[in-house]
Amino acid sequence: ATRYALPTVDLLKIDAEGAEAGVLRGGARVLKEHQPVILFECDPGHGEAEIEAILASHAYTLFNARPQGLVAVTSLAPHNAAAHDFVAVPPRWHSVVVGGTAAR
Repeated sequence: ATRYALPTVDLLKIDAEGAEAGVLRGGARVLKEHQPVILFECDPGHGEAEIEAILASHAYTLFNARPQGLVAVTSLAPHNAAAHDFVAVPPRWHSVVVGGTAAR
């Protein structure tokens, strides 16, 4: 297999139709080394607790993406019945994503 050396991964979008936890498990090295912002969908009953645990182990903050903006959440399950889209933000991107500060 050919490997591609990326200098950095700043954004990761996951749409794995219920297999998001598996993608996060398999990408643990990317989460640790690059700490990307993660956009993902989570349908009810598709591994919410495992997704939360994996992201918490890397100090991510969770947000539910809604039309009015990002809403901080501590758990996916109470929110994913109505709005399935989430953003996980690592500490290094928190002020940029949450504070709206432009990266320089």
